[in-house]
Amino acid sequence: GAGNTMVTEGVTAGVSYKHYDDDVRPSTGAFGEVKAGAFDEVGSAAIQDGSRIGYWLLETEGGVVIPMPWGPHRVVKLRGDFRTSRDFQNDEVPFYLMSEVGSESTVRGFVDRRYVGDDRLVLSGEYLYPAWTTAPLSLDAILFFDAGQVANRIFSDISLGGFHGSAGLVLRMYTKKLVIV
Repeated sequence: GAGNTMVTEGVTAGVSYKHYDDDVRPSTGAFGEVKAGAFDEVGSAAIQDGSRIGYWLLETEGGVVIPMPWGPHRVVKLRGDFRTSRDFQNDEVPFYLMSEVGSESTVRGFVDRRYVGDDRLVLSGEYLYPAWTTAPLSLDAILFFDAGQVANRIFSDISLGGFHGSAGLVLRMYTKKLVIV
């Protein structure tokens, strides 16, 4: 179907860093990324009355892979994610442009866009250990915990009770050059 919203102007710039000892099954390493951007969006109503929605956003994400001393391929992965967006005229950012918690990349186990707000803070931890290894395949078991929170102003509205968490077990199969989920 046809939509009535389009982004007409926007620019995003970012810096990223990634270093792992192995791209498929890392046992040590770190990554980080910072992106910022400004956007101007026009909808069908804006074409008629001249109104526009201008907003900026800032996203950061970082993580580390820490090897555990009790065997190969036993690691702890820690990750943090922060996102904020604001309207240039101090109005509300439209719902469909807000930060979200609920997806595989934020908090696993919730449907996409389950929780939305101007700001997002997500913390995640995983413990990976080999459950089965035979050449050329390996199977890792991953115990994970994710917690995330959205708020209109995360630094003033954040609370321990506002985090939405999930935990679980994931099995991931590897070959030498491929991850099979």
